[in-house]
Amino acid sequence: MKKIHKDCIKKYIELIGQYDSGDIDASAFEVLYIRKFKRESIDLPKDVFEELDRLFGDVDAYSPDDRDRVIGSIDEGALRMSAKRTLSALRLVCGIT
Repeated sequence: MKKIHKDCIKKYIELIGQYDSGDIDASAFEVLYIRKFKRESIDLPKDVFEELDRLFGDVDAYSPDDRDRVIGSIDEGALRMSAKRTLSALRLVCGIT
C-alpha cells in the first residue's frame, strides 16, 4: 500500500476512533465524517473506499431522535456498531492492532 493511502486511512482511523472512544459525540462525528468523506481527494484502494462509503451511508442515515426516524434511518447504537466495524477493517488494512 502506498504511503499516501496509509496516511489518509490513518486520519479516518483517528476520527472514527475519537467517536468510538467517546471523545466526540454522534452529532459531531456526523458533521466531521461527512465533511471529510465529501472532501476526500485521495483515490483510495477499492476495498478501503467501499468500507468508508458504507459508513458514509450509515452516517447519512443516522437520526438521533426516535420521533424523526423514518424507514432506513438508524439510531446511535447502529451507527456506533457500523463505526466499530469500519474502524476494525481500516486497522486491519493498515496493520494496526
